[in-house]
Amino acid sequence: MAIKKKFYFPINRLADFEFDRAITVTRTRSKTQAIARSYLVEHLSLDVITSHFEVTRQNVFRAVHAILKDYEVAIKTFSDIKLVYKRLKIKADIHKIAYPFIFKDITFKQLSEEFKIKEAKVLQTIKYVIKRYKQFIVKDLIAEREERFKLYLPFARAREKSIAIAYEHLVLNEPIAEVAKKFKVTNQNASNIIRRFKAAEQRYNEHIEKKDKE
Repeated sequence: MAIKKKFYFPINRLADFEFDRAITVTRTRSKTQAIARSYLVEHLSLDVITSHFEVTRQNVFRAVHAILKDYEVAIKTFSDIKLVYKRLKIKADIHKIAYPFIFKDITFKQLSEEFKIKEAKVLQTIKYVIKRYKQFIVKDLIAEREERFKLYLPFARAREKSIAIAYEHLVLNEPIAEVAKKFKVTNQNASNIIRRFKAAEQRYNEHIEKKDKE
């Protein structure tokens, strides 16, 4: 006799504006989003949802939990964006839409009606701001890695080409295979160069530790 698997659905639901925030970071399909919205926002029963979308309870369960996970990511993302929003230098036409969405409990629909644009345009605008934020963060990380690279570079005693290969991977975070292809060397050669630079970093660390003890 087959045992029927139970799916425990979350009690918590989402408000319209909370669901919209999840949509800004989700990679789910439109049908998955519609299923999740019907449960989380519209509070429809499972029987109604499964019948309307012609899906199983398991499908509903997966859709709901996918969006809830996206919502958690969205909360963290927008919280981080708020801290550096002014430094992103968002243009005025984008700012007027993005700012109220990020800093207030505003929905796609409300912004769509206020600015006489489609909800898809609102979503596109918010995704643009998220992209700008990610670029901003990456730029800072690259700057930090570059400063670190300069510190242990003298301990590498490497030639110009090796330095360029190491910089691409260790500072710009490019995959070794892509770096090897760009500089026309084998993956093994590129990996060996990276290992030598990591060893140089270790020598630098030991040098600093020894210096601190003196």
